[in-house]
Amino acid sequence: MTNKIVTLGENFIANRDTVKRVFKWNEQQLIAAAANEFTAKEVIAEAEQLENCVKLIKKNTGLFSSVRGNAKMLIASKMYLSGDPEGYIGRVTEMVKVIKKEIGSSDFTPMIASVFAEMAHDGEAEKYAVRTKQIYKLMKSGHPIATGREDTVFAALMAFSDRSDEALVAEDEAMLDIIKKRFGGTDASQSAAHVLVFAEGTPEEKTERLFALYDALAEIGVKYGKHEELATLAALSVIAGDIREAAENVKEISEYLDGQKGYGGLSVSKKTRHMQAAMIAADLYCGEGVSQLAANVSTLVMVAAQQAAVAAAVVAATAASTNASN
Repeated sequence: MTNKIVTLGENFIANRDTVKRVFKWNEQQLIAAAANEFTAKEVIAEAEQLENCVKLIKKNTGLFSSVRGNAKMLIASKMYLSGDPEGYIGRVTEMVKVIKKEIGSSDFTPMIASVFAEMAHDGEAEKYAVRTKQIYKLMKSGHPIATGREDTVFAALMAFSDRSDEALVAEDEAMLDIIKKRFGGTDASQSAAHVLVFAEGTPEEKTERLFALYDALAEIGVKYGKHEELATLAALSVIAGDIREAAENVKEISEYLDGQKGYGGLSVSKKTRHMQAAMIAADLYCGEGVSQLAANVSTLVMVAAQQAAVAAAVVAATAASTNASN
């Protein structure tokens, strides 16, 4: 196990513990996604600063604001990392107003708002919101059952592409058709296709790398999941240079996590642990030594994968809340 893997593992656990301390009762995968947001940026979060971000969310939003919902942890983490928490939440709340006008409100509105806050220039939010709505309609027309409100987040990311709406959605559907032959026509397969849209190459080339990484993991004894775990694996397959090396990294990180507090017994399933390991492994391929083109692709792919992980966790948290109230 390399020193870099050990350091990433230690930083992830430290950040997980801090996030968990601030957001005590939140869904575990949301905590992991937020923890890795810090880890990927080589930041060790401090609880007091993160708590201040939560206070700023309460100060700047109404009692029933979607920003206070299941995605609050993501927003607070991004506020912390922005270096200007008050400015960041100000931009997010402005974006929420635009998004609600064009797309409506849901648990995923804050996630779209964070995308707009970071990627849209002043005065451009409405344009991207309109395009997001158009792309989502195209997705929905192609797959009316599989496409849900969580897919608006990916539509928002696609809205910043130079490619046409029709070209983006056509490639998205082409990859879904390929992926579902291997993993089934699930929401997870669709999320994986969404992530791969931002990578270079043909649908066949991109999906083949995903399958190759999945198979490489199986060959070394890692039984990777075929459900919400797929989007993270798709991202890793895009940004990793050598597929077999990436598989070995996932295995080593998963074994490291297995020895940490909170991963024993029934607390975290093997498939979830493997997914978190793949998420951390992706951090190895970002940062220094990466070309600008590769960095741009990696950033989009990683943002899409993170949004996929958070969206899946939000869906799970929302379902759990609904079941508890019935």
